[in-house]
Amino acid sequence: MSANLFSAVVGESTANSMTGVSANETLAKEQYDLFKRAYDNGHVSWLRDATKFDDFYVGNQWDEAVKRQLEAEGRPAVTNNLVLSTINVVLGEQANSRLTINYKHRKDGSADQAFLLTKMAQAILAANQFSWVESQVFADGLIQDRGYFDVRMDWSASINGKPRIRALDPGNVIPDPTAKSWDPETWNEVWYSDLLTLDEIAATYGEEHVDNLNHLVATGTNRYGPDSIQFFGNTFGNDNNIDNLPTEAEKRRIRTVRVIERQFRTLVRVYTLIHPETGQRRELPLAFKQKDAEALAKQCHCHMIPQVVSKIRWRVTADRFVLHDEFSPYKSFTIIPYFPYFRRGKPFGMVRNLVSPQEQLNKLSSQELHVVNSTANSGWIVEHGALYGMTADELATVGSKTGLVIETAPGRRESIKKIEANSIPSGLDRLSSKSAINIQAISGVNGAMLATDGPEVSGVALEKKRQAGAVQVAVPRDSLTRTQWMVGRKLLELMQDFMGYEQIVRYVDDMEPGSPKEQETVANEVQPDGSINGDITLGEYDVVVGSMPNRDTFNEIQFAEALSLRNAGVVIPDYRVVQYSNLQHKDQIAEEIRNLTGLGEKSPEQIQREQRIQELELRAAEAKAAKDEGQAAVAQTQAQLNTVKAQEIPARVHLDAQALEQKDSVDRAGFNVRMQLADKATVKSLQTVQLGANLKARHAVIEKTLTPTKGKNDE
Repeated sequence: MSANLFSAVVGESTANSMTGVSANETLAKEQYDLFKRAYDNGHVSWLRDATKFDDFYVGNQWDEAVKRQLEAEGRPAVTNNLVLSTINVVLGEQANSRLTINYKHRKDGSADQAFLLTKMAQAILAANQFSWVESQVFADGLIQDRGYFDVRMDWSASINGKPRIRALDPGNVIPDPTAKSWDPETWNEVWYSDLLTLDEIAATYGEEHVDNLNHLVATGTNRYGPDSIQFFGNTFGNDNNIDNLPTEAEKRRIRTVRVIERQFRTLVRVYTLIHPETGQRRELPLAFKQKDAEALAKQCHCHMIPQVVSKIRWRVTADRFVLHDEFSPYKSFTIIPYFPYFRRGKPFGMVRNLVSPQEQLNKLSSQELHVVNSTANSGWIVEHGALYGMTADELATVGSKTGLVIETAPGRRESIKKIEANSIPSGLDRLSSKSAINIQAISGVNGAMLATDGPEVSGVALEKKRQAGAVQVAVPRDSLTRTQWMVGRKLLELMQDFMGYEQIVRYVDDMEPGSPKEQETVANEVQPDGSINGDITLGEYDVVVGSMPNRDTFNEIQFAEALSLRNAGVVIPDYRVVQYSNLQHKDQIAEEIRNLTGLGEKSPEQIQREQRIQELELRAAEAKAAKDEGQAAVAQTQAQLNTVKAQEIPARVHLDAQALEQKDSVDRAGFNVRMQLADKATVKSLQTVQLGANLKARHAVIEKTLTPTKGKNDE
């Protein structure tokens, strides 16, 4: 925390009003006045709170005056730092994941260029050890309400420059006091103040400023603010003041200088070229005059239009001197904020709402201990002369020791009595427990996440409690994702504006199983015809951010899932399972398994042997194919013969059918004739039989008639 920044502006300027000051001094005075206005407009009060929050995290939770008073009264000042464990749980959740940036082509871009940008961003993050920088910014936000990245180009190691990402001390950064939005794209200005040595100033801004600063300090007057020769803050040493140095010469020697850096937006006229066919726009540098812009537009067959746009001005001052005052080479501010919780211009962290319950817990715990101490050491009532071999003062000193032996005067035993202590108020212990519960309820970090639940709680219940706690913890994590997106957007700007030269991009794809392996790709590769392959400076791209577990956690998850899939019947090669394990020399073991199973890289002898085997198999296949062709020819001939025979059979069948039909017709005609003759004979026979029957019937009637007549006549 920058207490030095707090001391930088607590007093009014000691500069004297003078006439005839230079333009640079006027700018420096204006810069200091604006800085003081931004500082006084809410930043100074936040610095006090942030210092307190930082103390609560590290365990300095008692006010020094209160602590001295308690010590004078013989009362304990207990610190049960639950803020530390609560914040560490959230920090641990963040440490187990890391940022992944991907770019998706949108307008005038391509998938290949998006791939190059993605790999370049991965290489930049790895080179800047971004996971550790991000953890620092995340911790600053949780504890002190605010965290800041600084993303800019660094030309110290290479003339081409490389993007540099670092974490800034939140106390040194003052955001736009008038802003209400999170995104710095909507801010009008941002301040950064830090203490630099003369060597750092000479290396960064030029040696010509060092003599002026030395003269300023030597005179000891005409300074803006009291800390231009002071140093404070979070260093490995204690907070010291240069006035504590032993000699006058040491006091006159500059240790550090307060440097105030302001990035602010200002309107400026620029000239823009527009291509009539594609509509692409190209903004010309500020140094271009209208005449030069018109000539270039005519040469490029483009339209030229003047515009008034917002540009970033970068002004750096040290006390009365201007160190730098130019337009920024960047399109956006280099400072990117992180706010765990944000509500309309009011960012806050997790510790802010834990201070009150933590103070209550400390006070109640101290009171409990005081009551217990008072009960065990309540004091004595001693009648004068009752002690033998011991004075009352000695009894007061050793009266609370274990195994104390008191010798009394004869007959005076009842004259020594222990004072009966007050009973412990009922419910006092429950109050401290409620304070601890309040800390968990406010932060969302429950006992399951703290691993403090007892063994009687089931694993399913623990997992559900962890998931419930993760809902509240997800808010600062989601805020971090938003900041990560801004970092990805800033990296895209730097890569397209400053990294358009041909370069080899090396990256490590450590999400692949096994040990990480470095790979290479080429960006902005110039072709023989002058064209550029993979030109990352062209096109527009969307930024997609995500998070993945760190390598150890990732391997454990993959190993467990691989075993689960194998148990479910999915065929996963053995060497893949070994690569996701934590075995020592796992790559060698996996390679041996691959070779044993025939999946590894083959030696030249193995390749020749396999080629000979393939040749033999090819010959066998050709012989088998020839045999199959012969058999196919025989089969085809037989099929043709069968076809001819099949064509003869229907003709023969047709003739036989005709003969059968003719024979059947003759037989049917003869049968009909026979049936007719039979019918006639039958009719004739029936007629003959009927005629005979009729004759017999007539004879019978005649005989019957004649017989009675004859009898009567005889009588």
